[in-house]
Amino acid sequence: MALRALAVVAGVGLVLVPSVARADCPDGWFCDDKPAEPPPPAPPNAVPAEPREEAPEPSSAPLEGPAAMDLAVPPYDENPPPPPPPWSRDREELALNFHLGLGVMGSGAQNSALLGGGGFAFRLRPIPAFALDLGLELVAGKDYNGNDRGEYAGVVNAIGFLNPRDEVQCFVLGGFNLGGASVTVSHLGGVPITPYDDHYAYFGGQLGLGVEWRFTRHSAITSDFQMFVRGRIDEGRQVLPEYVDPTTHLTTNVSGGGLFRLGVTFYF
Repeated sequence: MALRALAVVAGVGLVLVPSVARADCPDGWFCDDKPAEPPPPAPPNAVPAEPREEAPEPSSAPLEGPAAMDLAVPPYDENPPPPPPPWSRDREELALNFHLGLGVMGSGAQNSALLGGGGFAFRLRPIPAFALDLGLELVAGKDYNGNDRGEYAGVVNAIGFLNPRDEVQCFVLGGFNLGGASVTVSHLGGVPITPYDDHYAYFGGQLGLGVEWRFTRHSAITSDFQMFVRGRIDEGRQVLPEYVDPTTHLTTNVSGGGLFRLGVTFYF
C-alpha cells in the first residue's frame, strides 16, 4: 500500500516540475529557455531595408574662417546718424525770391548819391548744388553824378551752392544783365547844368557771393553781395556821354558798382 502511494506522488511531481520551472526559475538553477518564435516569412519581391545613418551631432566648437565672419552680428549703434534734411535730397525744386537792394558806389560819388530798391526772381533748382535765377531789379534815387535816376534790369544768374546738404548754405553766383535807366541830368562832371531828361540802355555782367539759411523745407532767408560792370548800348552814347571826369574831362559810358541784397525765398 505504501509503495503504491509513493508511485502516485512521483508521477504527479514529474508532471508539475516543468511548469513550475518555467514560471519561476531560481538563481543558480539550470532552466530551459523558452523556444524563440520563428520570424514571419518575408513577402515575395521584398527589397531589404538599408541601414539608416544617424545624423551627426552638432559640434559645440566655435566657428572659424569665412563662416564665422558671415554669422558675425555688427554692434548695435544706439545713436544712428540723423537722416539728411528734406531740402538736401536729390530732387528738382522751383522757388520764388523777393528781396530788397542797396546800391554801393565807388569813390568820387556825390554826397547825395544813394540808390535803393527791390526785385524778385524765379528759381529753378534741378539739383541741390545748382540753381538758375531769372529776375527783375528795380532801383531809384540819386546816382553817382547826383542826378535823379530810376533803373530796371532783367538779370540772369547761375548759382552754385558750396554745401547744399547743410541748413546754412554758401553760394557763388554769376550772370549777365540787360536793362535801362531814365535820368534827369542836372549835374555833369560835378558841374550843375540845365536839366534835361535822357534814357540809357545797358548790357553787363555780375559776380557775387551769398548765403542762404534754409530754416524750413519751403522757406529760406537769402543775402548776397555782387559786383557788376556794364556799358551803354543806346544810340545817344556817342553824343552825350554819361560820365565826365571833372579834372581830366575824359568821358566814358562804362560804369560799375555793387549791390547788396536781402530777401526771402519760397520753395515749392
